[in-house]
Amino acid sequence: MAPDFRAVSIAPSRDGTFIAFAGPDAHKQGHLWLASIDSSWPPREIDVGDHDVRDVLVSPDDKTVFYVAREGATNRIWRVDTDGENRRPITEPEPLLRLSSVSPDGRWISVTRGARTPREEWIYQSDGGGGRVLFSNWRFRWMPGNRNFLLINSGMVSTAWLVPNPTGADLPSRIGANPTAELLIRLGGHKVLTADFFAEPFPGPDASSVVYSKVENRSNLFQLALPQ
Repeated sequence: MAPDFRAVSIAPSRDGTFIAFAGPDAHKQGHLWLASIDSSWPPREIDVGDHDVRDVLVSPDDKTVFYVAREGATNRIWRVDTDGENRRPITEPEPLLRLSSVSPDGRWISVTRGARTPREEWIYQSDGGGGRVLFSNWRFRWMPGNRNFLLINSGMVSTAWLVPNPTGADLPSRIGANPTAELLIRLGGHKVLTADFFAEPFPGPDASSVVYSKVENRSNLFQLALPQ
């Protein structure tokens, strides 16, 4: 796929044929690349000028890549077609922006703002039409089929909930900005992850599963004789 590259952010296409990734060069400047899953074509760089690319997502129709570009002490979200055309900004510069998810129809992007708690989850129109706060202290992602929303509260103890979306709406309307477990249960939600470590799960291959990574550190204790 791309064995000679180092990636700091990877996003698969919806059809599973390629990935978009941010790959730093020798000067730690992030570049935007596409690579075929089956290696049927070599990795191809998308020209984004002097942007320092840090985070990527692929649109549901696989025709657009959204990415975070670092601009000095701030970040801004941009979009560009996979052929390198129509590059334009979506947000104003902010201290920290992290991409979370793209709505199934491609009209909205969920974005985490802030480096420390309380973080805020914002939604932005993917055409650059503005955004607003959606949640506080929760990350938000759309699930496949758009019949569930995924809410994530990450920290020393991380939890993730699936909340039903029976109408298939783009945005949740009854959850509120900082929902409690009791409210999520009343709305038909159920907890799909409780972990005693920092975890940020992503939607799995179906509407009811999630995937996440866990980093484990292991060490051994040795006894050494000191010289006399």
